[in-house]
Amino acid sequence: MTLPSFNIRIFSVTLFLCIFFIVPKNTNAASFQISPTTGNVSNSGSITLTVSLATSSSVPVNAFSGRLNFPTELVSNTNISVSGSIANFWTVQPSVSSDGVIRFEGIVLNPGFSGSSGKLFTATFKTEGTGTANFNLTSASILANDGLGTNVLTATLPTSVFTIGNAAPVATTPATTSSTPIAPEIMSSSHPNPNGWHKETVADLYWDLPEDANGVSFVLDKNPGTIPAKVSKGLVSSYKSEPLEDGVWYMHVMIKNSVGWGSVAHYRVGVDTVAPESVSITHVHEEIPMGTSKFDISAEDITSGIAYYEISFDAGDTEIFKKYSETDLFESKILPPKRYLVVVNAYDFAGNTTPAIMYFTAMPVNQPVITEYSKELNSGEYLTLSGTGYENQNVRVRFEKSKTSFFYKIFAHTRSAALNEEVTKVDKDGNFSFKNDESWNAGIYYVTVRNELSNGAFSEYTTPVQITVESGAFVRFIESSLRFLIPVIPFLLAIILILFAGLFILRFFKKYRRILSKQVREAEGVADESMRLIDSEVLDEINLLKKVRSGEPLSEREQAFLTKLRGDLGVANSIIQKEIKDI
Repeated sequence: MTLPSFNIRIFSVTLFLCIFFIVPKNTNAASFQISPTTGNVSNSGSITLTVSLATSSSVPVNAFSGRLNFPTELVSNTNISVSGSIANFWTVQPSVSSDGVIRFEGIVLNPGFSGSSGKLFTATFKTEGTGTANFNLTSASILANDGLGTNVLTATLPTSVFTIGNAAPVATTPATTSSTPIAPEIMSSSHPNPNGWHKETVADLYWDLPEDANGVSFVLDKNPGTIPAKVSKGLVSSYKSEPLEDGVWYMHVMIKNSVGWGSVAHYRVGVDTVAPESVSITHVHEEIPMGTSKFDISAEDITSGIAYYEISFDAGDTEIFKKYSETDLFESKILPPKRYLVVVNAYDFAGNTTPAIMYFTAMPVNQPVITEYSKELNSGEYLTLSGTGYENQNVRVRFEKSKTSFFYKIFAHTRSAALNEEVTKVDKDGNFSFKNDESWNAGIYYVTVRNELSNGAFSEYTTPVQITVESGAFVRFIESSLRFLIPVIPFLLAIILILFAGLFILRFFKKYRRILSKQVREAEGVADESMRLIDSEVLDEINLLKKVRSGEPLSEREQAFLTKLRGDLGVANSIIQKEIKDI
């Protein structure tokens, strides 16, 4: 009796271990796929691979990345196509590098993708050799749209193997059919995301047929649970619809084999060709400007809904805005105060878009207000000032020494450079106070402040206030003396210059007078000597005349002439002497 009890305990433990270790804990799983997985091709042919992903849970995925490696000695890439991809944006567009790697990284917008086959891209290769070509994915990830970016890639990364050149036939054993076909995997090149929306109106759908298939039934309608009629339409593996009207359609496919009809596969096709309507943008006025601007943006799309908005200012960089509730507002980056042209493009989930524009003027950040400050300080005292600003933000204090005072240029110096800045914190009540950590030397200083916000915005500086730092008593005496003398010095210099010039001129004239007096005396002597010689010559001529006349007295006329001549010589001598004395 103990043996069955022991066996029951072993069975219970084994069952527990199987449940604990075998049942997967992560219900959110996703995997990559490469199709086809195998093939044979000639050494001058081509290979086309489709890379896709699949999810096995209700949680969609919204981002993926990876590297597709291929042998460069056997194949070369000739084309990469993202047509029909579920990716809405490529952060790394699929591209080939010289080392035989195709790198890719993409994003699927809300609500993301979930399904059995979401096409990413196709790559076409040209064969250039003979051998076995292995194509494999590495460095891959698939992120869930769960708000955390959880990597849900769980399956082994796929590979694809192609035999290039002559290949030996592979022996196969026909499979024995014992059950009805499973539901086929429906794929679409025109509507690759069964959970999304597309602008294309013609649905291009296809599926794989098992080897034992002998009939296919399908129907496309708007009912998600339709079961096709059990009437075969032939061994059909694809279907291209007529243009579909906007809305949700469903493709239903059922395959038959010798046992009977299998399970039904359903594939959703979302069609939306109408662009969003009633796009509007309104600037939300803020009583306290913060450097950024807020806008209420809205639009309507009755079919697929609004996916996101693109906003740009003055044709600058585009910003993406997703609105999750009616009260959500778009907040811009920091905008310098001026008038802007705002362009908004509303996108629906099918990629249709409608623009809207508006003009608005960005307001500047308010300036702080200085309420109290030390207008005058003595040398060695510290500056204190207080005021109001933005609550819990910063105020930058800038102070600069005046460069206009001659005295301060000579006798005073700032503690470092001419311009200094410090930052102080504004409290929760919007007040700030500042005390300089070093005293200033004598001089005239100008202080100005500005608000600096945590988001990087800042205001203009306020109008500077003047602060005078007085010097010590001795320096003040020197200062007063210089202030008195500086205006007088030019006049004193002018007087000294005039006196110097007068003395120079006086000295010059004295010297000139001495020289002139000497020359006058010499001229006077020469004139006296000349007149004396003339008088002597005249007397000698008279005496000679008397001798010639043999002692006869001169006539009255002659006597009068001689008398007049001597008188004229005397007058001439007197005039010359007078003029010389005048000089």
